[in-house]
Amino acid sequence: MSAEQNTAEFVSAARNGMIGFAGSVVAAAAGFLLSVIMGRSLGPAASGTFFVVVAVVTVVTTAGKMGADTGLVWALPRSRVLTEFGDLRQTIGIAVIPSAAISGLLALACFVGANPLARVLVDDASAEQTAELLRIAAPFILLAGPALVLVAGLRGVGGIAAYAIVQNLFLAAFRTLVVAVAVFAGAGLVGAMWAWCSPFLVVFVIAGLILRRMVNVVVSTSVVGTPRRRALVAREFWRFSGGRALSSVLEIAIVWSDVLIVAALTGSREAGIYAAASRFVTTGTLVEASLRIAIGPELSSRLAVRDLASATTLVGITTQWIILLSWPLYIALAIYAPVLLDVFGEGFRDGAAALAVLSVAMLVSMATGNSQAVLLMSGRSLWQTGNKAVALTANIALNFALVPRWGMLGAATAWAVTILVDSTAVVWQVRYLVGMRLSIAPLLNAMLFGSITFTTIGLIVREVVGLNVVTAAAGLAVSAVIHVLLLRWRREHFHLGLLRGALRRRPVIDTKPPALTESPTT
Repeated sequence: MSAEQNTAEFVSAARNGMIGFAGSVVAAAAGFLLSVIMGRSLGPAASGTFFVVVAVVTVVTTAGKMGADTGLVWALPRSRVLTEFGDLRQTIGIAVIPSAAISGLLALACFVGANPLARVLVDDASAEQTAELLRIAAPFILLAGPALVLVAGLRGVGGIAAYAIVQNLFLAAFRTLVVAVAVFAGAGLVGAMWAWCSPFLVVFVIAGLILRRMVNVVVSTSVVGTPRRRALVAREFWRFSGGRALSSVLEIAIVWSDVLIVAALTGSREAGIYAAASRFVTTGTLVEASLRIAIGPELSSRLAVRDLASATTLVGITTQWIILLSWPLYIALAIYAPVLLDVFGEGFRDGAAALAVLSVAMLVSMATGNSQAVLLMSGRSLWQTGNKAVALTANIALNFALVPRWGMLGAATAWAVTILVDSTAVVWQVRYLVGMRLSIAPLLNAMLFGSITFTTIGLIVREVVGLNVVTAAAGLAVSAVIHVLLLRWRREHFHLGLLRGALRRRPVIDTKPPALTESPTT
């Protein structure tokens, strides 16, 4: 691949990353606002009940997708780069139909088993209301899995902007809007749950229509050969997606299991506070998520033709960007945690220690960049399944051991250990089994630049000046300005010109090739 092609590829990834980033910002802001609305309107206990049901629906919906969402992101770009255009339509059908069938069974199980499930998840005082919310959510589970598979298909055919609009605007932002209307109209928890679930129907319809149109355009403008036998395509697709099905459930269970365990062992109030603190942590992953959305199809294409060197350079550059943009946020969350949690309302400051522990652990996770995407797009979904199984086992065991003693702090500690276990495993596998060997020095440099300003000023504000709303706002503002100036000073070193080129929509030729990789092995 020529230098011009290589640079154009990075500019394209950067541009798609910024589209994904903008969408992720909308989704993160919407999710954060949802937590604020629930916390301030209904209090820690009622919002805890709400988020317990959200946790159940999220885990069940993920199971209903059966890994077919990631399967489409992997399979559709491969079909295009290998010029197997005739496989596009049947691949989408192979993905969506089984997802709909499994989602229907899970919806029925959730509706029928609402009462016993509620008694396991929450205390007796909240069990009846929790069961009612589960029955409301159950019919929407039927649509949720297939809807999210269709949304992922938009990424697979290169529709990053369409994906961002449907996933982040119609699902996340519209959902928060209708929940806010329901809560402020006095509809309570029942109205809030109806409002939270209803966007799945909108997304199912919109994503299906847009994906159909995009596939028709691709097929009509390409030389379409004879489609391969459906059984062959299905076997190839589900060999990949089958492993991802379990790993995706394990992955989402890791995120939400601690909320469920906190609710079961300590009550809805602590679960509500912990869920709010967790919202800060998951919001901070938006940089990594947006770049994963952008480079996932490109990684699949590069690895499909065994272009490991190009894929390694792409991952190395984007990992630097993830560190530079996410580390300041997590450092700020750890230092300013008490003040930041006050935004949810009275009583939520009790989660400050838990938020600080989780934020420090997320620094490690962000330093691994998009290593999870590398495993998936290289076809090693079963490796990720093994990683998630070990991590979830450790998470649940540690939660049951630590939550009765330390409450929310115990849950945060359990999740932190889980993050370290999973991150260590995936970095080792990508480096030594996939053969993608990132050079460590540029990443350490990014860590230094990503942490020095916010850490120094934050500690001065907290330990010397004193922490309150005014000092926290001033400290964050000064830190942000200095951080931006530092990045501007070192913009060429961190290849930030590629981002500028994406903004300007014209190639930016970097005369010095990025020294981010060691010699890759095949």
